[in-house]
Amino acid sequence: MLVVSVGGLLLGCLAVQILKRMPGIANLGGWLLLSAAFAMGASITWVYLKRGVPGFLIDWAALIPVVVLALFLGFTPASDLVFTSALQVPGDVTIGNPVPVVLVIFDEFPVTTLMDRSGSIDGTLFPHFARLAKDARWFRDTATTQWQTERAIPAILTGEDQPTGLPIAQNHPDNVFTLLDGAYEVVAQESFTALCPTDVCEESVGAPSLLERWSALASDMKVITGHLILPPDLAESLPRTDEAWAGFGQDAHGGPDAAAEPVHHRNPRTFFQRFLSSIRSRAQPGSRQAFIIHSLLPHVPWNYLPTGAHYEGGIPGRSTTKPVKWTKDEWPVLQGYQRHLLQAQYTDKLLGDLVGALKAEGIYSESLVVVVADHGVAFDPGGLQRIPVTRTVADIGLVPFFVKLPGERRAGISDQPVQTIDVLPTIADVLELRAPNYRWDGSSAFERTGPSTRLIYTHGPSYRVPTRGWGPGVQRKYEIFGAGESLDLYGIAPAGLEELLGMPTDRLPVTGEVDATAAIDRLDAYRRQDPAADDFPWLFLASLDGPDVGAAPLRIGISIGGRMRAITRTYAHEGQTASVYAMLPPDSFARSREIRLFVIGTDRSMRALPYDRS
Repeated sequence: MLVVSVGGLLLGCLAVQILKRMPGIANLGGWLLLSAAFAMGASITWVYLKRGVPGFLIDWAALIPVVVLALFLGFTPASDLVFTSALQVPGDVTIGNPVPVVLVIFDEFPVTTLMDRSGSIDGTLFPHFARLAKDARWFRDTATTQWQTERAIPAILTGEDQPTGLPIAQNHPDNVFTLLDGAYEVVAQESFTALCPTDVCEESVGAPSLLERWSALASDMKVITGHLILPPDLAESLPRTDEAWAGFGQDAHGGPDAAAEPVHHRNPRTFFQRFLSSIRSRAQPGSRQAFIIHSLLPHVPWNYLPTGAHYEGGIPGRSTTKPVKWTKDEWPVLQGYQRHLLQAQYTDKLLGDLVGALKAEGIYSESLVVVVADHGVAFDPGGLQRIPVTRTVADIGLVPFFVKLPGERRAGISDQPVQTIDVLPTIADVLELRAPNYRWDGSSAFERTGPSTRLIYTHGPSYRVPTRGWGPGVQRKYEIFGAGESLDLYGIAPAGLEELLGMPTDRLPVTGEVDATAAIDRLDAYRRQDPAADDFPWLFLASLDGPDVGAAPLRIGISIGGRMRAITRTYAHEGQTASVYAMLPPDSFARSREIRLFVIGTDRSMRALPYDRS
């Protein structure tokens, strides 16, 4: 009977896959489709019980899932993730200048994010990067070779132009960890790769045990299975699988109990804080130590304010299927860009915390400090977010790269075109490291005398990253957020309405009330929760319903405490109803918590938009 029940369940799952691909039936709704599918499975099972089928066929068929699982775990690349072994690497490494090494790799971070109009670091938005640039050599024209993190990180850590295979030590044994092994104490924190062998980084922060790897695999399989089996409208409630290659169901930020939870790459705030803790507890002046981290910041999801406070909210305007693509509607794309910049400011704060920790432990001056990013990101309406094309290759291809030498010498800006595959050779150059049995495709950024190929590889064509190609991206950033010579990240509004921001609403003419109602998400939190608390809803979300809500977007003003704090537009994307989405400035609730909503006409006339206050 157990075999029959399992068979019926599997038949129901198969029926779901068939029905959700049939035109018309797929639109019936998730629960109705599931009911129909499992009714089909039950019917076939009933036929089997009543009519009879050779029992041995069912018995052998029941073994198929076990056999498939065994083949998957034992004879595919997945076995490398679950079962690890000691790694044999070439020796004969000598180091003539064994200074402490600090390597920080940020993620999805275009160099244009940091730049002001002159091509320097914007010291107002990013003061800690600006300070680092005064101590370090900033290789301003640095290009990545890869747009995918699973290849971009190995390219940095190995110097290999086109790394292939899973990003694990077995596939990439010649890397910065194995180079330093034996001569250095290596403290590594990898959030997306596993290039440090367990015998080198067994003491490192966040190194998963066998039990943790199996547990993570089981957790991920539940999410993936749900996406594969469930109808699309039910699968939407599951964690996304396009923002990482593992850990889909993990917590996305560090809450009050985060210190008790396993370190994971989907928890970037706590992940970085624990790296800082490892420096504070282990760093010793004059010792041979290497502190290495890959942080998934300021990568999506964008849920951090510059202070580090976390807020909830998805990213409207991005497709939920791969490849991730922006909507053609420019407004939600600009709002995504806004949130990226705010999260980049938090990344700047963490960099400041890192430098502060190194100075407090007395190793900053003597250390080689390298800060780089794996790839950038594009905010191109109607375009792909990450896969480069000619129009976006500079946004995705050009990344920050800073090298602070021991003694803080040779600081300044270099416009010598370099690549991320030059990071490891640059480290080797400074350490006077000789490794005749290691091979890399890059060369030291301090020794480059001519241009490199500077190609960024995709699954299809490769694209040449233009030399000093940041100009158009910086210009566009100032067109969107520019306030004179500075940037105002909260100052965006639909065209022609920017000057209404900050105005007292009692000075604005209100001509009546619209025939519609808004439902504000987490309204009770605005009334009662401390704005300084984590997860306060700084991302304002609401949905609209009523006769005046049509196909055309509505321009919505959000007044808090008697002043216009944000102006946005409704959007409708991938079947969603007219929705409101806006970032609120951090001082919005300084005077009052009174919220008023308005619909702003093309002639700037304003009508009150009532909302459900229950």
